[in-house]
Amino acid sequence: MEEFKRQIYYTSTLNTLTYLAFGNAELVKQISVKEYIQTLTSVLKISRADLSRKLNIPKNTLHGWYHETNRIPLPVLLDICYSAHQKLVFTPKFNPKDHNRQCLSTSKIQTRLQASLSQCPPPSLRALASELRIDRRLLSRKFPELARQIALRFQIYVTEKRKERLSRLALDIKRAIVAVRSDGKSPTQRNVEEYLRKPGLLREKCLKEIWSKERAIVPRFGSGGKKKF
Repeated sequence: MEEFKRQIYYTSTLNTLTYLAFGNAELVKQISVKEYIQTLTSVLKISRADLSRKLNIPKNTLHGWYHETNRIPLPVLLDICYSAHQKLVFTPKFNPKDHNRQCLSTSKIQTRLQASLSQCPPPSLRALASELRIDRRLLSRKFPELARQIALRFQIYVTEKRKERLSRLALDIKRAIVAVRSDGKSPTQRNVEEYLRKPGLLREKCLKEIWSKERAIVPRFGSGGKKKF
């Protein structure tokens, strides 16, 4: 009879949990294992060490579950709840800020997305989705054209910034090669990086190619500053 009651409890609890968690996995994460362990130790009037022996699990494992540093297996959690005569329930934490964001109307979301098209620098679709507390894929489905324009603007911006960076670093590398050679040193990767105070800079493939090309182009100087031919 006891085993029959246990199985009924498991079935009922799992059905409820599956229903509540459907489409929102974050709900399951809000279950406080600590509260159930506290209730069980209080009901049985035993310590957590005694409880670990009763459940036949290591004390360190129970300690991790209690302080929520490790995830407890659902079957073990069900055993603890059943033994404590407690239902596996949870109370979602209410955050007014999150609530307001989740209740944003479609028109407000669309207005925000349209405003981002004139924003400089342009935000990414991922950043907007995070700001609006909405899944990025959902934004793409609901507002495909706006999402396409936002993604394109951000891609162009990133490409332009990358070109600017490479152009700036190419000049820095060329100047560093000239300066290193004027000091009578060989413009090796290490010497150039040390001059620029940027260790590991030339490990980047495109920058290494720039260094190799500029090293071959930049003229060599001997004593007296004359070119060597």
